[in-house]
Order: sequence, then C-alpha cells, then structure tokens
Amino acid sequence: MSINNRGKATPKTAFSSVLGTVTAMATTVSSVFETGADGIQMLNKYVADASEKQRIASDYDMATFEDALLKETAMEETKQLHTIKSFFKEDSANEEMYKTSFTRIQQAVNARRNPQAA
Repeated sequence: MSINNRGKATPKTAFSSVLGTVTAMATTVSSVFETGADGIQMLNKYVADASEKQRIASDYDMATFEDALLKETAMEETKQLHTIKSFFKEDSANEEMYKTSFTRIQQAVNARRNPQAA
C-alpha cells in the first residue's frame, strides 16, 4: 500500500493494494487447480499403463493356456492310470472290485445326468 507524502494511504493506493492481493490469490488458486489437473493426468496414465500391461499378460496367458491344460490333464490321467495298474498288480481281486465299483459309480452319474432314462 502506498503512502502519500503525509504518511497516509490514499484510496487509490489502497484499491491498488487490494487488487494486487486479489490477483495473487487468483494466481495461487489457478496453480492449485493446475497441480490437481496434473495429478489426475498422472493417475490416468498409471491406470492406462496398468490396463495395457494386463491386456498383454492376458493375451500371452490365453496363447499358452490350451497347450498347458492339455499337458497337465494328460499328466494327471497318466498318473491315475499308473496308480490303477499298480493297484491291480497288488492283488488279483483288486481289478474285479475296481471294475464293479467303477461301473456302479458310472451308472449313478449317468442317472443324475439323465433322470428320464433311469
């Protein structure tokens, strides 16, 4: 605030001082909004990058999924067949009991799948 030659502020200098304060406040508010906008842009970029990375990972996963599933399923079936074969070798009665149980369970499953046929 300016002071006249008698040491008192004039209305003109007081008004100029108020306008200067308002301008400074407006600049500060504008800077706050710009900072906020920059932060939002950074967050949007981060989310977009994460989304793209997830899409790429999913594409690779799907490209190898069927092959991996086939191999895993074949390995599990091979282990089961080996276990069954070993079980049959333990006792001659095991094979007949297994076949009887397998047939009974298979018939029960088929009956649940197709109740009208039972």
